[in-house]
Amino acid sequence: MTSQADAMCSRHTQDSELSLILDCYTDTNHTLNQDESTDQTSTESLDSVCNAGEQQILNTRPLNMCFKPLEIKTEPMDKEEHTGEHEIHGGFVPSVKLENVGNLEIKTEPNAEEQTEENSGNMMEIKTEPKSEEEQTCEDSGNMMDIEPTAEELYTDEDENHDDDDDDDGDYDGYDFTPPGRQQQDRGQTREAHQHGPADDQTWAAVNHHEPAEDPEPASHEWHEMNWQPKNLTFTENPGPVGDAAALDSIEPKDFIELFISDVLIQNIVDQTNLYADQCIRVTDGISQHARIHAWKPVTGSEMKTFLGLFFLTGIIHKPELDMYWSTDEMLATPYFSKVMSRNRFEIIWRFLHFNDNTARPANDTDRLYKVRPVLDYLVAKFREMYQPNTNICIDEGMLLWHSRLAFSVNNPKKNIKYGIKSYILCDSETGYCFNMKPYCEESALLKDTVVSLLDRLAGHGYRLFMDTFSNSVPLCKHLLDLKTHVCGTIRKNRGEPPVIRDLRNADLRIGETVMRHSENVMVLAWRDKQTAKMVTTCHENNMEEVEVWQKGHKDKITKQKPACIMEYNNAMKGVDKLDQNIGYYPFVRKSQKQTMKCVTYLLQISLFNAFVIYKAKNPQGNCKTLLSFIQSVVKSWTSQEQAGGVEERDDPPTKNTPRAPYNTDPKNRVNDLFAVHALVPIASTSKKKHPTRRCRVCTRKGLRRETSFYCKGCCVPLHSGNCYTVYHTKIQYTA
Repeated sequence: MTSQADAMCSRHTQDSELSLILDCYTDTNHTLNQDESTDQTSTESLDSVCNAGEQQILNTRPLNMCFKPLEIKTEPMDKEEHTGEHEIHGGFVPSVKLENVGNLEIKTEPNAEEQTEENSGNMMEIKTEPKSEEEQTCEDSGNMMDIEPTAEELYTDEDENHDDDDDDDGDYDGYDFTPPGRQQQDRGQTREAHQHGPADDQTWAAVNHHEPAEDPEPASHEWHEMNWQPKNLTFTENPGPVGDAAALDSIEPKDFIELFISDVLIQNIVDQTNLYADQCIRVTDGISQHARIHAWKPVTGSEMKTFLGLFFLTGIIHKPELDMYWSTDEMLATPYFSKVMSRNRFEIIWRFLHFNDNTARPANDTDRLYKVRPVLDYLVAKFREMYQPNTNICIDEGMLLWHSRLAFSVNNPKKNIKYGIKSYILCDSETGYCFNMKPYCEESALLKDTVVSLLDRLAGHGYRLFMDTFSNSVPLCKHLLDLKTHVCGTIRKNRGEPPVIRDLRNADLRIGETVMRHSENVMVLAWRDKQTAKMVTTCHENNMEEVEVWQKGHKDKITKQKPACIMEYNNAMKGVDKLDQNIGYYPFVRKSQKQTMKCVTYLLQISLFNAFVIYKAKNPQGNCKTLLSFIQSVVKSWTSQEQAGGVEERDDPPTKNTPRAPYNTDPKNRVNDLFAVHALVPIASTSKKKHPTRRCRVCTRKGLRRETSFYCKGCCVPLHSGNCYTVYHTKIQYTA
C-alpha cells in the first residue's frame, strides 16, 4: 500500500506540473510560501486542475470500482492546518480518509460557495479528519485530494468496461454521491425501495408517493433447517352419523333424505309458494281471463313432495325442455310424468316456487342471498348436525354454473365449471360428505374468519385440515394449531414463508431436490418435480415416500420418491372433488333466469348425496349400492299414489286419461278390415270436463275446425262417427 500511495502522489505531482497554473510548492518542512500573486488564481482554475487530476488517475488504469454503502467519518482540522495551500486558493481543499468501505455513505458540510459549485455537478465537498504525516506529504507535493484505499475498501474487476466520459457529471459508475440535506429527486426513487423483505410493497408505495415508509416489522420467529418434529394432536371424535341420523333405524332411502328435506322445510316452501302466488295474482290487472295463472290452486305438502320427486327424476332422464317430459310423441314420451302430475300443474308450481317473503325484507338489508336464506341456513345446519367427518377434512371451492349477469358471479379457470356462483365447501376427505359451505357473495371478510367459520364445531378435536394455495398461509397455520387443528397444503408466494423458499425458482433446484425450513411447529417445504411445489404443514415429518407413477418413455410404472406431505395432500384434497363428481352424474338443475332456483336445486343435490353417504354408513349391505338406485328409490316413494293421496287429499286426483296419438303421423295399421280393433269409444272425462272433446283428425286435415267426443281405441285418434271414421280406416289419402 505504501508503494501504491507513492505512485499516486507521483501522478499528482505530474498533474500539477502539467497544469502550468499553480506554483511549485516544495518546502521540505511541509510549509507553503504564500505569495500575493496567487490571489489572482481563481477557484475555476483549481477546479480544472482537480478534474484533470481525477481524469488522469482514471485513465491510468481502468478500474471497476464496486462500492458498497460507505460511511466516511470526518473531523475538523485545527486552525493551523487551515493555512498554507488552502489559503492560497481561497477555499478549503480537504484530504479524505476512508473507513468501512463496505457501506458507502458520504456525509458533508458544504459552505455556500461550494454548494453552488456542487449543484452544477462539478465539485464534491467531503469533510475530513486530521491527516497523517504521510498523507500530508502526498497532498502538499501534488496539491490534490488524496484517497488511499485498502484491500478491504476497494476491489476491481478488469473484465468490465467503464465509460470514463461520465465522470464529469458526478456519476461514478452509477453510484450517487449526494450532498447532505439534498434528496435524490433526479433519481426518481430511493434505493430502499429495492430491498427485499415483508414490507417491500409498502416501502415502494411510500417512495413513489413521497411518504415515509413504515419500518418492516421484525421477524417474530426464526427459521431452522434441522431437528424438525411436528406437534402431536390427538383425534378425539368418532366419525360417522350423529344425532338423529345415528338414532334412525331404517333401510328405506326416503327416511334418510327426510333427515335433510324434512316436513318442516317442505311446509315452509309450501307457505312461501302460496304467499308468492297470491301476491302475483293480486297485482296482475288486465290479464286475460284465459291465462293459466287463473288456474292456480294452493299447493299442499304432499303435492310439493310429488313435485320434488319428479324434479329429482329429471336428473336421471335428461331432456332439453321441461315440457318434453309430457310429450305424447312415441319417440319422446315419458308416461310416468303425466301419470303422476299434469304438465300445467307442474309448470305453474315451478312458476310460483318461492322460499322467502319479499315484503318482509328490510329496506337496509344487503344480503344478496335473502331469497334463499331460509333454505340455505336450514340445510347447512342439517349438514353439520347429522354427520361427524373422519380425521382428514379439506376446504375447496365448488362452482354452480351461471352465465347470466350476476353481481357476485366469478370466473375460476381452474375448475370444470369456470363461470358461476362460487362456494367455499368443507368436506370429509374420505367420503366427500359436505359438512359445511358458504357461498361467496363478495362480502368483506378475512380469510382466517372464513376458514374458522367453516370448521365450526370441528375445531379443537385434532382434525387435519387440507387446503390449497388460496387459503393457506403461515400465520393461519399457527392460528389453527392453537385451535388444535393441523394444517397441510400448498402455499403461495409472500404468505409468511422464509425468504430462502419464497425466492426459489425452478432453475434453483434439481428434479427431486427439496428445501425445508421450520419454525414454531410450522414446516415449509419446496420440492422440485416438473415444477417447484411449495408446501406448508404442521403434521408431517420431513421424509420421502415411494410411489409408482407413469412416465413417458417407460412401458411400466416407475418408482419415484415424493415428500410425505405431498402424498397425503393429493389424497386428502379429493373430498370436494368427490362431491362435485357425484352430484354431476345426475344433475336436475334446470336453466332459469332466477339464480334463486339454481341455488336451491344445487343445495338439494348436495342433500341427496349427503343422505346417500349416511345411508351407506348405516346400511353397508343395503339394496341401494349406488347413488342412482338411491335417487330412484326416493322418487318412487315421493311420487307413488299412496304418497300423492296421503294425509292430505289432492285437489286434482289423477284419473285414467285418454291416450293420444302423435299429431303429425298416423298409425301404420289404421287401414285394415279389422273393425273390432278400431272400436269407436267415448273420450274419458277429466277433473275439469265431464264430457271432453277433441278435434277430429279427418276434419282437421281438410281445414275444418270440428270437435268430437269419440276416438278410435286402436289408433288413439279422435274421429267423428260415420263418414270420418270410415274414410280414415279405408283410404290411404283420406284428406281428398
